[in-house]
Amino acid sequence: MKPAATINVLSSGGTKVFRNDVLVKCVCIPLIAIGIVNGTSLIHNRLYSGFNLIISYIYFITLAWVIWQGNVQLMIFLKKKLKVSFDEYYKSILALYSIIIVYTTIITSGGVALWLYFSNEDETSSSHLPPAVIITVIVALLITNLYEIFYLNGEQADTVKRAEQLNLA
Repeated sequence: MKPAATINVLSSGGTKVFRNDVLVKCVCIPLIAIGIVNGTSLIHNRLYSGFNLIISYIYFITLAWVIWQGNVQLMIFLKKKLKVSFDEYYKSILALYSIIIVYTTIITSGGVALWLYFSNEDETSSSHLPPAVIITVIVALLITNLYEIFYLNGEQADTVKRAEQLNLA
């Protein structure tokens, strides 16, 4: 049986959310990356020269950008592929969150483990990996939730605009 109504994904209201986030990314990604790295004690600044510290932070900012951009691309992919009825919208959200959790966990674990392998940190720093992964996943889910809210607001505005145009016709 076909659903009575489906959610129109990536109409004009929704795509704006994914295209107009450059400023947010430029500000938030470095803040989040540096905050998580320092908040979980992954890096001890005293162990590095100024140049190595800058390289380390650039690495973590790049890792955060890969996670953020990957999550956005996963969200766009799911929006294009999943056609769900309004009553079953929660299934698309559960699928999105599940994929975000898996992707973020894999990229964060691999990226941080690689950095720990080549860094000047001692063996005890590897104990900071699980908290860093958990915090990164939570932040990724919060950001995904914000994207979803903005996406739905754009969809609603687009639907209202189309309804007004139909009323004029």
